[in-house]
Amino acid sequence: MTKPWHTFFFLAGIFIMLALLMVFFPGGVDIQGFKLRVPALTDLFDTLSVSHDSSLIQLADLGRKVNKEQEENEMESSSPSLPDTSLRKKNADSLASDTLHLQKELFNVQHVPLCPIEYPEGREDLLYPFFRLLASGAADTSLIRILHYGDSQIERDRVTSYLRNMFQTKFGGGGPGLLPAVQPYGKLLSVFHEASGEWKRYTSFGKVDYSLGHRRYGPMAALYRLTCPGDEDSICEATITIRKNKFSYAALRRFTRCQLLLGNCADTLTVSCYADGLLMGREKHPAPFLHRVRFTFPEFTEEITLHLTAREGTEVYGFTLDAGHGIAVDNIAMRGSAGMEFTHIDPVHLKMCYELLKPKLLILEFGGNIAPTQASNYTFYGKRLYREISFLKSLL
Repeated sequence: MTKPWHTFFFLAGIFIMLALLMVFFPGGVDIQGFKLRVPALTDLFDTLSVSHDSSLIQLADLGRKVNKEQEENEMESSSPSLPDTSLRKKNADSLASDTLHLQKELFNVQHVPLCPIEYPEGREDLLYPFFRLLASGAADTSLIRILHYGDSQIERDRVTSYLRNMFQTKFGGGGPGLLPAVQPYGKLLSVFHEASGEWKRYTSFGKVDYSLGHRRYGPMAALYRLTCPGDEDSICEATITIRKNKFSYAALRRFTRCQLLLGNCADTLTVSCYADGLLMGREKHPAPFLHRVRFTFPEFTEEITLHLTAREGTEVYGFTLDAGHGIAVDNIAMRGSAGMEFTHIDPVHLKMCYELLKPKLLILEFGGNIAPTQASNYTFYGKRLYREISFLKSLL
């Protein structure tokens, strides 16, 4: 009979043998022509040449240096002691050269499974406005929102959760950001998300249900419509519940604010917010086109429940859970999409949603779903994506 301590010593012996191999035979050992590859022990504890905050976020530190030097240059250029424009141009050129050099140093990362951002030649400063916003300290007093759109690769908060944690650890903030009324792709990795009531999902991508009758899909390119048995005048009740996951990132569990985006309800609807069972607020308001409901609650709250009483057909375009300041990164997964469906969304409605959410950066992570077309070249896809990006930029 095998006893637990037998298993323990067996596994301990294996680990000790592997550790000795890593110490005395770093890189591997040859056994009668067979190469047994063994990593060096130092590889397991090798520190990265950049911090855990990732290269992209560290550029914001660079932006702080850029801002300071630019302010000094502006002060000097406005001073009568520096009338020489050629000197100011030389200072600007020097600044640009220095920042690009520092950027390259930041991206010289060893042993990191990350790829640096690829910029058009000569346009390495494209994201500097966003980095300067971070470096300005704006996140200390206000919320900076990032929308991360992508295909099934980012479902269940994959990729986004890591990126969000890097930003929130560096610049503050908390919460999972923008969420749908119902999770369409299984359980989230970040929070426990449950919904009751009858909901029907409509999307601008994938298999589109044109019975919806309009294109007001909202910022998540998808909406959930309340349905209930009976006639069109029936009153529906539904709840959305979020519980914190103690195994998620610590910053993600810090949120104190909720805003719910609703529409398609000409009659008065009632939305109540409960924090750990205690009523935090209740709002009654018609929402014929787009309406936002907002609530606040203590940070130590473990469970948030939104209770809706509304006419059948009321639509929920999403709700946010954020801190009062810092960074919010929203995960918006569009299964099967290649990122070519944004122009299918009502631009007026989407612009209004963006005005309420105030995103400062949009990330589009698409491409995998276009590869099966087996085209000789993908110029057509580049042109179509350019059209989609131009559409989104026109709304911001």
